[in-house]
Amino acid sequence: MAVNFNQDSVFNLKPISNDEVRGEVDGLLIADEKVEFAFKTIRDQLVFTNKRIISIDVQGITGKRKSFATMPYSKIQYRHRDLWNCFLIQNYS
Repeated sequence: MAVNFNQDSVFNLKPISNDEVRGEVDGLLIADEKVEFAFKTIRDQLVFTNKRIISIDVQGITGKRKSFATMPYSKIQYRHRDLWNCFLIQNYS
């Protein structure tokens, strides 16, 4: 899944319940890691944990094949520290 935060595609992400993705990511979570937020496009999912971002790319016609990609927050580069807080305040308050 490619999420381009510079285009309108990011607004196609719909919030979903953390319980909906827990079964998908339970085997990937490390000690003390928990799902914080989860979003879904038509087929793909984006999961924010307290340690990283997990992308679930549903593949094939039936959707049974899935590709997982993860990125720890420590590897994400951004210019302004308050950008993430601003996003959370605007979308979840």
